[in-house]
Amino acid sequence: MTVADIISQTQHKMGRTIETLREDFTKIRTGRASTGLLEHIMVDYYGCPTPLTQVAQLGVGDARTLTVQPWEKNMVAVVEKAIRNSDLGLNPATSGMVIRVPLPPLTEERRRELTKVVKGMGEDAKVAVRNLRRDANTHVDRLCKDKEISEDDQRRAETEIQKITDRFIGEVDKVVAEKDKEIGNAFKELQRQIVRRRILTEDYRIDGRGLRDIRTLSAEVDIVPRVHGSALFQRGDGLPLLLRLQRCGQHVAAADVHDLPRLQKAELL
Repeated sequence: MTVADIISQTQHKMGRTIETLREDFTKIRTGRASTGLLEHIMVDYYGCPTPLTQVAQLGVGDARTLTVQPWEKNMVAVVEKAIRNSDLGLNPATSGMVIRVPLPPLTEERRRELTKVVKGMGEDAKVAVRNLRRDANTHVDRLCKDKEISEDDQRRAETEIQKITDRFIGEVDKVVAEKDKEIGNAFKELQRQIVRRRILTEDYRIDGRGLRDIRTLSAEVDIVPRVHGSALFQRGDGLPLLLRLQRCGQHVAAADVHDLPRLQKAELL
């Protein structure tokens, strides 16, 4: 095996590590319906373990419901059992030839748990990549000891292997960040739906105000003598005051009142 072969094989294996990480992430339930959640499930098809995608059509019924329609009628109960017995914690329900799989809502506690799981899986992937780097360096070192390559060739090979390793470690971080963002977005969407539903069905806003209640507004002007125009605005009790500055009819700055020291340093006050 040459140095080029070692580097090529190492790069291929590191790439497979990233692919495996992405596949594992599709199994993590975020509350948003995705057929990738079920694709890895194996079904007993006449005694032969078979991927679910080969015995049924997967679809998305709505934002939080998956649909599974087996090709054969006698496979409906088998597919439902396979989904129920998977490690996903799902509770499918059958209606004729269609199996509906509702996804439980994502809670704050569950979101934190998923974030930890995602980061842990990312760290495991990094360990796998670094182990591949170690194995590659071991092979290169063996070639050098066997006098098949020079020490200079060994150093160049190890440098190249490190560059490849750094690139795939960065790829792991990118994949983890994407999944973490997906989880966060799913939770924000759930919050939005809850707030909207309570407003529409219960006439209740998140801050306790009724639909006809308006926040108190207050304003002061000419509070900073060195500028041509200035004002302080406040909306509601819990919102910060906002400072707006004008010079010669042009807007100069807008900031929280806690930002006054910065504005003074910039000679805006």
